Amino acid sequence: MNITTNLVKKCIGKMLADHGFEFIRMRDGDWEFDKCSDQAYQKVFICKHRYDNKLYFELQSYSRKGGGCFRVEDLNMGFTDDEWHYSSQEDIERILTQMNEIIEQYGIPAMDLVIEKCKDNYIYTDAMAEQVYNNHAELARNFIEENAITGDGCEDSDIDNWFLL
Repeated sequence: MNITTNLVKKCIGKMLADHGFEFIRMRDGDWEFDKCSDQAYQKVFICKHRYDNKLYFELQSYSRKGGGCFRVEDLNMGFTDDEWHYSSQEDIERILTQMNEIIEQYGIPAMDLVIEKCKDNYIYTDAMAEQVYNNHAELARNFIEENAITGDGCEDSDIDNWFLL
């Protein structure tokens, strides 16, 4: 049984290309397809289980405002198992074809919905990150003063317990 990059591209890659994804690489039994823009990136991984004859996929959808990673059980399709076992070359092709249908019908709309829901979230810019980096000590002091935070009455062991040290 052989799962080749050409087979994955044939069974899933064309549909993903039609949705703006491009094949990036195959590494360690994972085939990666990406779709990137200035505001978001989405990834589809077709994965071969490391220790068993199983295939699964993972979807990632992120924008500058948030996002997430999910697998088939997260698509609310009634699946309880997100891995497909194969024992023949025919099984592999059938599974890849089934994954193609699931990703197109449920996965891509779910990834697009994640991006859409993140549109109203607050965007953290590089300039804001630089301001925090450059002024972190002053910002921390102001926060402590404004919120009347004191370290009085705390033992070192209390602090260690807070951080499970």
